[in-house]
Amino acid sequence: MRRGSGRVLKADEIASIIDRRADRPVPDRLYRGQTGSGITSSFDWTGPDAQDRYLAAIIAHAGSHSGTEQGRAPSLTMSESTAEHFARARPGAKVWIVDTTHGRQDFRTIEDILKNDGPRLVLEGKVSKPVLARAVGLTVTNQWEDEVFYTRGSVPQDWARPRGPRPLPRPLEEARLRGGRDHLAQNTKHP
Repeated sequence: MRRGSGRVLKADEIASIIDRRADRPVPDRLYRGQTGSGITSSFDWTGPDAQDRYLAAIIAHAGSHSGTEQGRAPSLTMSESTAEHFARARPGAKVWIVDTTHGRQDFRTIEDILKNDGPRLVLEGKVSKPVLARAVGLTVTNQWEDEVFYTRGSVPQDWARPRGPRPLPRPLEEARLRGGRDHLAQNTKHP
């Protein structure tokens, strides 16, 4: 498997990356860049194997370049800047903040799911080997995404809220308060 540098990673290097990242704790806050009024899943929870099917949907999401089947298994991120990146790509999107302290045990990193559920789901025929391999490969390649999933589907509404607008950097805020042009004109005069 190739990494950004073009270097091919060996299987033991890939396993080491997944193992190391699977043990990371989930922080108190997670983020998501999206449109809409809540972080909802369109997954069908009927049937006795629904939890395993949802974990399989998460693995399929991680193994696709576009998050396959939009809305089925929405991903979250540990990185606010990653959520901003995805929000900028969608007209009208906002960055959402998720409080994980209400049910931390149900928030899991993608590496945790790949390591601790992926092989079992393949053995049980709920995920194919190629899908799991693709998910591992893309997860290692896209570590910057810091993906976390709420393993119960839709995030409860009172756990998530849209982030307000970010304040302007101080010089820009001061310029706005003074009317902008006078302050900016003073700073652009040449001696």
